[in-house]
Amino acid sequence: MKKLEEYRNGISKYVIQSMRDYLNFDEEYIEGDSIGYTLKDIEKCGAILNEYIDDLSESNKDEKLILKSVKKVVLALNKLNQNCEYELIETDQREDLSQFINETAIVAGLSEFENDITEEWREW
Repeated sequence: MKKLEEYRNGISKYVIQSMRDYLNFDEEYIEGDSIGYTLKDIEKCGAILNEYIDDLSESNKDEKLILKSVKKVVLALNKLNQNCEYELIETDQREDLSQFINETAIVAGLSEFENDITEEWREW
């Protein structure tokens, strides 16, 4: 689906860049303890989101498969964030990730919904 590929190309814009910016800010300006994640963790986040787009592309507008993909990406992000001492996904990233996941689920064929579909599984 062309629209999903546009979202794939926007992953860096939507989420990854703010994580990189904060990491760079920490390395340049904060002495002492650093934040709980690295550039490698940010790359893992991007890989998780790319896999999510792959799953949505293969869902053929099947709402059950789309919801399964949403659950899978949220749980993977939960685990990654836990491994990063719960510092990878802060308020701004949470908002960006939720919006990204919700919008792409709709583009993939999920019916419109009122609430954030990530909330059921989300720990960030």
